[in-house]
Amino acid sequence: MKAGSVAERELDQLDATIKRLGKQSHHTPQEYPKAVAAFAAIFTAGEYVHPDDVKHWAIGRGWSERDARDLGEMADTVRYALKQVGRI
Repeated sequence: MKAGSVAERELDQLDATIKRLGKQSHHTPQEYPKAVAAFAAIFTAGEYVHPDDVKHWAIGRGWSERDARDLGEMADTVRYALKQVGRI
C-alpha cells in the first residue's frame, strides 16, 4: 500500500477503531460492517489491495494469523461483489 493512499487510511482507521474498543478482531457484529465499508471505500476509490497484502498488513499490527487471513479474504469478497454489481 502506498503511503497516504485511501487503502492505508481506511485500514489504519479500522485498526484504530477496533483497538480503541478493546477488540482484537473484525469478527464482531459492530466491527464487521466497518471492515466491509473500509474495503468498499478502497475499491470504489479505484485502489486495489491484494488479500495477501491485507493479511501481512494486519499481522504487522498484531492481528492473529486467522483474523488477518479472514480480513484478506473479506477484501477479496468485497471486491468481487462490487464488480458483480457494476460498482467497480
